[in-house]
Amino acid sequence: MSGSDQSSWLLIATVSEGGEPEVVGSETRPHSFVPVHKHFKRRGSLRELNATVERLRLKPEPFEVRLEDRRVAAVPLTVEGRLHGFWFWSALADVPMHTPPPAGAWVIDLTTYTALGSDEWAEMADIPEDMRGQERHVGAMFAQVDTSKGKEPQALSLIEGKPVGAPFQAEWIVSRRNESRWRAQFHLRIQQVERNGGVHRVALGLSHNIGELDGLKGRRKFADLNNRVLRASREPGEYVALMSAKTPQLIRWLTDPSPEIAWLGVEDQPKPAIHPDDLPEAVRVLHEDTEAEGGVGRGEVRVMGVAGDWIPIRVIAERVEMEDEEEAVSARVFVPESGLR
Repeated sequence: MSGSDQSSWLLIATVSEGGEPEVVGSETRPHSFVPVHKHFKRRGSLRELNATVERLRLKPEPFEVRLEDRRVAAVPLTVEGRLHGFWFWSALADVPMHTPPPAGAWVIDLTTYTALGSDEWAEMADIPEDMRGQERHVGAMFAQVDTSKGKEPQALSLIEGKPVGAPFQAEWIVSRRNESRWRAQFHLRIQQVERNGGVHRVALGLSHNIGELDGLKGRRKFADLNNRVLRASREPGEYVALMSAKTPQLIRWLTDPSPEIAWLGVEDQPKPAIHPDDLPEAVRVLHEDTEAEGGVGRGEVRVMGVAGDWIPIRVIAERVEMEDEEEAVSARVFVPESGLR
């Protein structure tokens, strides 16, 4: 809001490096991480905003108050006890107030390649009940979003190389288990946060629902066709994954994931791992042999299976370019017939 009043909810992020809250969205559109002192022109609104931040940091619960002829309300968005942001309402008391769109907070740990969402995010994204409240591999997040609107290379470059403080916004489509879909506007900043016994490089984010989608509209996009061909043209037991160019870590599956390999990192599966004796071979195949232009890595390594056993897989790898000179590795993974159940 840049005028004297507002008649819609504003999404405020509280994860900036300097500590000043930022306006990152309204109910229907993004705002480009605007510091609140530049956004709010009425001094009273800025005072109300700052008082709201102080209140929510002490007690992160929704509230609504009357201040003479005005009404102020907020809905906090937290995860791991950390305030990522909130919906903010400030208007004359006689302005009808409605419920803000569904929104949630989440953290993507770029050190461990895991992600955790708030209870609100789990409900919005229809995450299976037995997986809510626990970290999953970041690939599980990418498996649920349609990135055909673009910006996936930018998002992947964030994972691999963007510095602390870097912001990012995009609109992606999120799919539920019943195949219904909704438009998600998300906002994040990369920060360093103490979690799980160390200081980790993480993406602290907010998402809100800006509209439901009724089925597939329009013609199928060329990228969708490429993905369909990729999924259909594989050999039995062949899968394709996008791996980090810096560590032997999975970023996302480009095909359906292998049902034999442990990768989700949830409680009912063994911890994802490459056999310790095979780590040098994995580095050679994924990184050393693909470093030169046109280089292709080939080899075999053992990875942890969902049954808790080591599964030998054959890998063919090559580099792919992302944004801002960052790279990843496309890996064709072959699970032998003996490993299939």
